[in-house]
Amino acid sequence: MTPSPAAARPPARAATIYEVARLAGVSHQTVSRFMADRSKLKASTSEKVERAMAELNYSPNLTARSLRTKAAYRVLALVPGSSPYFPSRMLNGAAAAAREAGYHLDVVALEGAGPERTERLRGILDGGPFAGALSFVPISGTDLLQAQERIPVVVAGEYDDKMRGRGRISDGSAAQAIVEH
Repeated sequence: MTPSPAAARPPARAATIYEVARLAGVSHQTVSRFMADRSKLKASTSEKVERAMAELNYSPNLTARSLRTKAAYRVLALVPGSSPYFPSRMLNGAAAAAREAGYHLDVVALEGAGPERTERLRGILDGGPFAGALSFVPISGTDLLQAQERIPVVVAGEYDDKMRGRGRISDGSAAQAIVEH
């Protein structure tokens, strides 16, 4: 049996900053300056680099950038593992905002309740450098404060351990007022 043409081809390799520079007719340092702050370059130079990046479908290697700058370019999104209910539109918006800012959004299902979830959260935070976290799962006050000592953490919404909404919107008072009216 002969392999299909797609299987015979090696996987496409991502373009490098050097290839962008070669195609744009500039130095790799100029491409690096373009990515850091394109306003410092001549408009014509910026246009050449931008065209070369588009033609090569270039995207910066965030791992290499992290090594160079010592900054994390990953944002953590914690979603409930055992519940189909979480705000997917907010997650899509977070992913788009992260991508636009040059970050990757890592989505991790945080399962369990109470102590299990706390241990899993600690393991996740120990596992990699994150610039921040967006949680769609409940995090106890103590666990949240400990996590926030490491990275900024935002908890979206108020939920109990079974992912039922809590707080002002979910208490039903608005619906009750409408019915009474």
